[in-house]
This record gives sequence, C-alpha cells and structure tokens, in this order.
Amino acid sequence: MSNERATAHIDKSKNSKYNTLVDTADSLFYKNNKSDVYIIAATIGFYYHRREKIAAKQDLFVSTTLGKGSEENSWILKSLAIATEGIDILGKTKEIYQICDEYANYGIDVLYQQYLDADDKLTSSADLLMDKLDEFGLLDE
Repeated sequence: MSNERATAHIDKSKNSKYNTLVDTADSLFYKNNKSDVYIIAATIGFYYHRREKIAAKQDLFVSTTLGKGSEENSWILKSLAIATEGIDILGKTKEIYQICDEYANYGIDVLYQQYLDADDKLTSSADLLMDKLDEFGLLDE
C-alpha cells in the first residue's frame, strides 16, 4: 500500500463480537488485538467469497498502526484486495481497506458463531485453523 492512510472499519453492531473474542479467556483470540481478529475475519469472508456492506461504521484502526507483524498483516490485506480487484488496486489504500472491511463484516459473524457453537472453544478453533492450513498445504508432512 502507498503511504496513504486508511481506516479499517467494523459495523458498530458487531463491536461486541470483537470484544468477546479478545476479552474472553476461552477464546482463541484472548488478549490479542481487535485488528488481529479483523484480519482473520477478513480472510474468512474472502474464503467464503462473501462481503457485506457496513451499515454503521466504527473505526477500528488506522493502516499505519497495525502494530506487531504490521508488514505481514498489511500484505494479507493487500492480497485479499488484489485477488478481488486485480493488481491495479495496490496504490489505492482506502479501496483496499473498504474491500477488507466488507470481507471482515461477513467473516466476524462466522468466526463468532463458531466460537459460540464450540463445546471446547479453544480446541475447536485450533482444529478449524489447522484443517484450513492443511487444506492449503501449509503444514509440514
């Protein structure tokens, strides 16, 4: 992304889902940042090819403040946008974030529901992530 700043947004009505996932001890995302959950939610939305417009925007973070692992996280978001719109989107930071916002807006519902439905929440979340890594050949044999 260019040096242009952009703000990641979540739907105000879904803020409590982010809070639950980062503040609850039996969550895989306990004590992580909401930005980490956002990135996972965006990848889930992309995986299911589902985007949802945000009804009432709430700022989550600014693109220049992604924190630890910011370069890697930035490239995850860029990759989602490139796969969606093509390489020409690279210089358009605000558009990249709008695409990722919409993917995350769908993905947070999937992630949160999976958390609610699990009997052993940590094990269930870890198993789901391991299955996806294996599906894409990202685990060592």
